[in-house]
Amino acid sequence: MCTTDADRADQQQESTGKGAPSGAPLASKPASGLLRRIAGRLTLLIVSVAVCVAGAELVFRFFGMANPVLYKENPQCGYEPAPNQVSHRLGIAVHINDLGLRDDEKSSAFRDAKRILVVGDSVTFGGSRVRQQDLFTEALERKINSSNRAPIKVLNAGVNGYSVTQMLNRAKTLIPIVKPDYLIVYAIEDDFHRPPLTFLADGNFVYPTRKPSSALGQFILLSVHHLDKRYGFLKRLPSKVSRIWERPRNRDVPYHTNRVVDIHVEAIADFVHNSWESTGHPKENIMICIAPTSSVLNTNATPQQSSISTMLAHANLPVQDLTADFHSEISKLGTDTRRYFWDEVHYVEKGHALAAEILFRHILQAGWIK
Repeated sequence: MCTTDADRADQQQESTGKGAPSGAPLASKPASGLLRRIAGRLTLLIVSVAVCVAGAELVFRFFGMANPVLYKENPQCGYEPAPNQVSHRLGIAVHINDLGLRDDEKSSAFRDAKRILVVGDSVTFGGSRVRQQDLFTEALERKINSSNRAPIKVLNAGVNGYSVTQMLNRAKTLIPIVKPDYLIVYAIEDDFHRPPLTFLADGNFVYPTRKPSSALGQFILLSVHHLDKRYGFLKRLPSKVSRIWERPRNRDVPYHTNRVVDIHVEAIADFVHNSWESTGHPKENIMICIAPTSSVLNTNATPQQSSISTMLAHANLPVQDLTADFHSEISKLGTDTRRYFWDEVHYVEKGHALAAEILFRHILQAGWIK
C-alpha cells in the first residue's frame, strides 16, 4: 500500500505528541512528573524533621530533661520529694534518700551522729545548677566536723516552693523519725507571703509526680514557663493559645490573704512551743534564719533588717537575720551579687559557701558545737 505525505505527517504527529489537542491523555505526563517531585520533596522534609526531632529528644534525654525530681502528696505539708530516687539534670545528680531528704546517704548512716535538720524552700534544696556536695548544708557539715570532735550530720529537708508553714509541717513529720538535736528554718521573705498549704495539681510539670514521656516536650514546657515568668507574654496571647502552655495551678488551702504573714508567724510560735520544746529540746536549739535576696544586697547603702525578722524578734522567737552578714562579706568585693546568686534568690556555688560560713558563725555563737 502506498503511503502519502499526508499519512506520514499524521504518523509523525502521533509519535511526537505534537499537534495533540488540549486535554488529551498525553498532556498529563508533565503533571504526573511534577506531582512525583513534590511528593519526593515532601517525604524528604518529613524525614528530615523526624530525624531532627529524634535527635533533639536524644540530646535532651542526655541532659536529663526526662529525669526530673518526682514529688508525692503529703497531707501535712502538701507535697514532698518522693523517696529513693536519683535525678540527673545538666550533669548534676540530685539524690533523694529513703526519708525524702536531699542526701546520698540512707537514714541508717547517721543514727549515731548528732543531727541538725534544715528545712527550707528551693534555696535550701539547691536545684540542679550546683553539685550536691557544694550545697550550703553539705559545706556546713564539713566545716562543723572539721572543728568538732563529735560527728554532726546536717540534713537537707528543703523543698521547692515551700511556704514557712509547709517547712514547719515537714519538720513536724520528720522530728519523730530523724530525732534532730538542732533545727534550722532557712527562709526568705517571700516564703512568708506564700499560701500556708498547697497541694499538687495533676499535670503540673514543674512538680511532676511521674516521669515525662518526652524530654523535648518537657524542655519546651519548662522553657515557656520560665520565659512567661520573666516576661509575662502568655497573657498577651489569645486565651485558646495561652491555655495550651499554662501549667495546672496547685491547690491552695483557703486562708485569709490579708493575714498571710501573721499566719506564718503564728505557725512558728506554735511550732516552737508545741512541737519543739515539747520534745525536751530547749528553744536555744532552734534557729529561724531570714536570708536576704540579691536585690537587697546589691546596693551601696547598708541594707535594713527584714521587717519579718523584726516581727519574729518582737514575738520572742529565735530569729537570725542574715542580711548584715551577707552584705558585709559581699561588700568586700563590691556589691555585684552575680558572684553569689544566679537569680534573685538562688545561690551559685560561691553563694552556698558563703551561706555555710555565715551559719557556722551563728552556730558557734549559739554554742551548738564546743
